[in-house]
Amino acid sequence: MEMNNYAEIAFNDFNNNVRSIFYDIHKNKLIWKDTNELVDLSTIGRSYTRPTEPWEHHNQTDVNPLNPGVKSGPFRLIKIQLGLSCNFSCDYCAQTPHNSPKELSLRKMAKREDVYKLLENLDHIINDTDKVIFELWGGEPFLYWPIINVLATELINKYSNSIISITTNGSLINSEIANWILDNDNITITISHDGESTHRDENVLKNINIYNLFHELKGTIRPLKFNCVLTIDNISISKIRKFIADELETDPIEIILLTEGLAMPIIHNDNDYDAKHLNVIYKEIISGESLFAYGVDIFGFFKMISESKPSNCIEQKCGLDRADVLVLNLKTQHVVTCQNTLPEGKHDIGPISDLKNLKINTIFHWKSRKNCSNCPLLSFCKGSCLYLEGEKFDQVCKSQFFYRLPFLCAALYWITGLIPISLKCEMGEFDLKDITFLEK
Repeated sequence: MEMNNYAEIAFNDFNNNVRSIFYDIHKNKLIWKDTNELVDLSTIGRSYTRPTEPWEHHNQTDVNPLNPGVKSGPFRLIKIQLGLSCNFSCDYCAQTPHNSPKELSLRKMAKREDVYKLLENLDHIINDTDKVIFELWGGEPFLYWPIINVLATELINKYSNSIISITTNGSLINSEIANWILDNDNITITISHDGESTHRDENVLKNINIYNLFHELKGTIRPLKFNCVLTIDNISISKIRKFIADELETDPIEIILLTEGLAMPIIHNDNDYDAKHLNVIYKEIISGESLFAYGVDIFGFFKMISESKPSNCIEQKCGLDRADVLVLNLKTQHVVTCQNTLPEGKHDIGPISDLKNLKINTIFHWKSRKNCSNCPLLSFCKGSCLYLEGEKFDQVCKSQFFYRLPFLCAALYWITGLIPISLKCEMGEFDLKDITFLEK
């Protein structure tokens, strides 16, 4: 078999018997090497089925600078970039490099009139009855509290079926903001927190307003959620969840914890991917400890395999290549590549008022990446970051490859009951035994 189409995974049982599977990356099929038969899926309660509609209807467009995308709606998600200012300086943050005087000048707060100008522009691209998720982004969004207060109120009044979503480090949530959140059913809040990690400036869970907000919203349709970023020295999502629960004096099961995965982009050295770190991820998945966060990835992979979902239909991770997802900068009233990019230069796509003529030419769908198409981890990684190029993307690619290896290993363990010990693919040969080590 052509190695650029297949990955070969060898397995070991507890009696040291070895078997291998060919993983057809493009057709998402698992085939026993010795029998050429499809791997039985009954251990995960699945069988091979056909999707409700042909996969051809879900083919993804290869958006890249030579094949620009468009933003045409109807829009389901609009991200509004308030500015990149932040009162924290987390060392893994994708926004921290933006600190030149010129760049900092662009972080100045938008004005009240910018809010009403935005509403006028939105009139031309969405209807009052549309159900849209509006995400308000910083930097730290609540540095822009006077603007958020006006903007969110106006959006709720005008688009009553919509949701306002805000992700914040939580440090600026005072009683005024907390009461404002409680009083507005259309608003959902996510707190960024990494447990005991030293990569953040302070433990905001000591903030009594967050404590009260969590308990007031617990059990409602819009509970306070949390989001963490993993690093090599802080990779146990189960420990992070328990830390947050302990701080808030609740059971870990009450903590809705999401993750952006392993921090990117950051510079790695050859020792960063010590198997003992990756083994933590593997063990937490197969034990079920981390399925509250990783279940979507694992069960999504099971679904892909059971329906033989072709790689051509795998969606880009962030979805910013989609025509119905839009990122707008409030101050400039321009479309930008991503909420993490500056509202100028290369990532300034053009004015909202000229949306129908704008070309999304600053991103790279995974189909445009040399490593993605034949990567056995594509189903988990989904191309990672759209806009990074060169060395930065290479760093992210390496980071995501190793971070996702335990996901594939755990999923295959669940399917076969066997322990993966090696992986051979176009990217090379990888010893998995330390990742999948289990104490008897």
